[in-house]
Amino acid sequence: MRWPFLRRSAWQRLAQLYAQQAGLPWPGALATVFSRPLAGENAPLFGQTILALDFETSGLNPDQDNIVSIGFVALPAGIIRLASARHMLVQSAVPEQGDAIRLHHILPQMQRQGLPLAEALESVWQALDGQVVLGHGTVVEQAFIARFFRLAGLPAPALIWLDTLNIEKSLPRPWGMEQEPRGYWQLAEVRRRYGLPDYPAHHALVDAVACAELLLVQIDRLYRHTAASATVGELYQYSQP
Repeated sequence: MRWPFLRRSAWQRLAQLYAQQAGLPWPGALATVFSRPLAGENAPLFGQTILALDFETSGLNPDQDNIVSIGFVALPAGIIRLASARHMLVQSAVPEQGDAIRLHHILPQMQRQGLPLAEALESVWQALDGQVVLGHGTVVEQAFIARFFRLAGLPAPALIWLDTLNIEKSLPRPWGMEQEPRGYWQLAEVRRRYGLPDYPAHHALVDAVACAELLLVQIDRLYRHTAASATVGELYQYSQP
């Protein structure tokens, strides 16, 4: 159960931070994002355009590792709009090596032809029609975005992050389960439990689409036949660690 005062507290912190950041010199399309009012806590979730986003990285430490590729797809009115999907390779001063190449299937020469990180992120902000961003385990995306802006002398942008990993963790576990098996919370494993098809892993766009599909079935589980009643604030609270 999510206590109402905890939900209110998390949303109030976000709203205050968003208001404080509205006057900062955000680059490019992000300035347009912050020129709009924050979506209301009780606004219908499917009245927003959600941007499902995934980063593939060379590691989990943003101070040492790099973003290798970025994928995103938009969900206007709760519908996955494949025409909006985009996949971008990101240039890196230190191309991937060994295990990382085998994991992502991205060769150094492919990375050299990728986009500068600032340009790739600008494409993300241009696609962000609102403030709602979706991912699975968004701590990774948030950490790399925070580092990018920290180097530019700016804070991490106060966006409405929805996280299918934390949403799943907030739901009741199977009866009698004392400890989750290894990999229990991975995107592919969570999808399998809902009967969703297997997709190739470690591809940023595929993972973004997979995450978008997962959110829709999670909302169906949470709200049954009343998905239209899901609000931004409720899903934001379910997404808290």
